[in-house]
Amino acid sequence: MLRVIAGSFILLMFSFNAFAGDVRSLRCGNGFIKLGMNSTQVKKACSSKWQPANIERYSRQDADPRVRYSDGTIPVNTHLIEKWTYKFYGKFITHVYFEDGRIKKIFETSKRR
Repeated sequence: MLRVIAGSFILLMFSFNAFAGDVRSLRCGNGFIKLGMNSTQVKKACSSKWQPANIERYSRQDADPRVRYSDGTIPVNTHLIEKWTYKFYGKFITHVYFEDGRIKKIFETSKRR
């Protein structure tokens, strides 16, 4: 009996980490934000009370080696990335990734604030 209880407890502990991952939308106040929205739409959907706790900005470059200019150089595409971190009290910490101004990914962690 003790093994069953201990096994159930361990399974329960590991199941909380299973909820971390990508989500399609995030509720902030009375509004929702979802994949594909731009930052202006997100600010409008979320009131001033629901602002991100942290904003990180960086860039990512990629190139397609199959495409070359006539002089032999490879064109490089630069993507601007923003990571907005929301830490709503009592909810999971959520990261919203913008790529070139649009939401590309919403990731919910298994950690609470």
